[in-house]
Amino acid sequence: RRAGGKWPGLHGSNYAARQELRSLSPLKKASQLTIGEVVLKAYEPGAKGYNLSARYKPSGGHHNGDLRDYYHIGIVKSVRPLRIVHMTSPAAKTDSTLGKWAYHGQLKRITYDEKKGK
Repeated sequence: RRAGGKWPGLHGSNYAARQELRSLSPLKKASQLTIGEVVLKAYEPGAKGYNLSARYKPSGGHHNGDLRDYYHIGIVKSVRPLRIVHMTSPAAKTDSTLGKWAYHGQLKRITYDEKKGK
């Protein structure tokens, strides 16, 4: 969106998880990741902090059956060693562990080189 693209979602992480990824998979270990992939943190329905916008609920225009609230998004910079870059105000941060990163997927508009990704 900041680079001039159109991003109609109320919250970028939720919109990306539902509309901009080829697929979304649970993340158990870093070896599942590919450089350039998106990783997401999410609240399950009923969890403390869960605040899914009505836009993504069953009566909303962007509902796809997924009721998780994706509250933070990052990009995999490297797998070994693990480096996940994400924005936490006021600056970019880098994580070296999975921590709460729970889902991953590839963006539809990006061509990934699977050989270089691992």
